[in-house]
Amino acid sequence: MTEVSLSKSGLTVPLSSGNTYFNYYWLRDACPSCIDGQTRERTFDVASLPELPCARAAHLEEDALVIEWQAEESKVSHIPLTVLVLRPSISVGAQRTPRVCRESCGTRTMCRILLACRKKPP
Repeated sequence: MTEVSLSKSGLTVPLSSGNTYFNYYWLRDACPSCIDGQTRERTFDVASLPELPCARAAHLEEDALVIEWQAEESKVSHIPLTVLVLRPSISVGAQRTPRVCRESCGTRTMCRILLACRKKPP
């Protein structure tokens, strides 16, 4: 495999370590343009998107993964391959999609990262 392969919830990138799966939610959040270069603070909240992130197209360009996003007009992410290589990956045969908590607490935050829903018990 020499090309980036798109799926419903993520994409598979041919890295030096082998074909590696990345979820769209994580990729959109990992975009360097979403982080202030000086303070390292987030300037964009992926949870603020009206729809879950999904790629229209993606390809490798020099030392970066370039992703064109479907729901965001003219938004293109350039994610350095070093970010992808250093991230703990999921092997291609074991794709997992993080759940987005919509029903229980109304947020668009990934509950697998929070480890618990934000909804307070009655």
